[in-house]
Amino acid sequence: MEYLVALRTPQLAPDTAPSVISPPGWTPPPPNYVKVNSDTAWLAPNSTGLGVIIQDVSGSLLGGSTIPVNCSSVTIAEANALLTGVNLAITVSLKNVIFELDSKDLIS
Repeated sequence: MEYLVALRTPQLAPDTAPSVISPPGWTPPPPNYVKVNSDTAWLAPNSTGLGVIIQDVSGSLLGGSTIPVNCSSVTIAEANALLTGVNLAITVSLKNVIFELDSKDLIS
């Protein structure tokens, strides 16, 4: 299985923490690839929701997951979201996968 991680072009919002990048929009993967997007929503201290979606080149939804989790930081929550995406891709035997997320801390 080929894994690639895509970092979206940084466009920092003035009120956004420096470790989070505001994506300009979803772009499809190249032909014969799928894209796994993961992200989190910080609801309150230690209360987070994470989400994962898998899409093909046409933008069709191939799978996804949402999970409430307890995390002590945004970075840990983002790592849990990425791990959930990796596990989902493995579970459904995907090949040629691009993982896209907006956590600068995880990418760098």
